[in-house]
Amino acid sequence: MLISTILLSLGVAQAADTTQVRYTLAVDGEPVGFRELEVKYLLSEAGDEVRILESWTELTVTVAGTPFSYQQRLAGRGGDGGFASVVNENGVNREIQAVHTPGGWIVTVAEGGQAKVYNMAPTDFDLTSLLLVDPGATRGLDGRSQLQVLTAETGQVIGGTLATRGEVLVPVGDRTLKGTEYIWSLPEGEVRMAWGEKGHLLRYTMRVAGRNVTATLDAPPPERSWGSAMETPLIPTAPTLKEDEL
Repeated sequence: MLISTILLSLGVAQAADTTQVRYTLAVDGEPVGFRELEVKYLLSEAGDEVRILESWTELTVTVAGTPFSYQQRLAGRGGDGGFASVVNENGVNREIQAVHTPGGWIVTVAEGGQAKVYNMAPTDFDLTSLLLVDPGATRGLDGRSQLQVLTAETGQVIGGTLATRGEVLVPVGDRTLKGTEYIWSLPEGEVRMAWGEKGHLLRYTMRVAGRNVTATLDAPPPERSWGSAMETPLIPTAPTLKEDEL
C-alpha cells in the first residue's frame, strides 16, 4: 500500500528495474536478525531517474537479560528522502512519516493512540535515515563535517561530526568489495558506514549499550538492467502524496 501510493504520486515512468539486497544484523558477531531492501528504479517522462525504496527489518536480541524484538517496514522515495515507517518494538507500534513540502517538512509521529505533527525547516536536518540506504544518495555526504539525520525509527533528529576514513575492504558473501567509509561521531558513540562503488551501503557498525552492532550486506548488489514497461504505473497524472494517505 505504501509503495503503491508513492508510485501514484510520480506519474508515468518509461521503464523500471528492481534490485533486492539483504543484510545480516549481528550483535557481538552473533546474528540476531536481517534487513531486506528493495530499490525500484523508474525513469520519468523527463528522463530523470526516480528511486523508490522499501525495506523490512526484523531482529530479536536479549538486552540486559530481557528479550527485545523489533520489526520495521519502511518505504519512501530516494533523493528527497520522504518516507513512511511502521515500527513494532516488543508488540508496541509506532508510525513515523516525513513529507517533503515546498517550505520544508511535515513530520508525524503516532504512538500510544496519539499523533504529533511537527513542521520542520529545511535546515533542521541534512537528510533522513532512508537516504543512508539509497544507492543514489551517498554523494550528498561529500564535503560534510557535520551530519544531522531525521530517523525513520523514532522521528527524532540525531547529529554529530562526520569524517571520511577513506577506502576500506568489506567481505560481502564470497567476495571482498571496495568501499568508502565514513565515521559519524554521535554523543552515544561512533557509527562507521561503508558504501560501495555502486552506491549501496555495504556495512555499518555501531556500539549500543556496550555491544557491537553490525549490519553487513549478504551478497554483492545485482547488476541493473532496465525491466519491462509492464512494471510501471499506467496512470498519467496523480495527486501529490499527502501525510494522511499513509
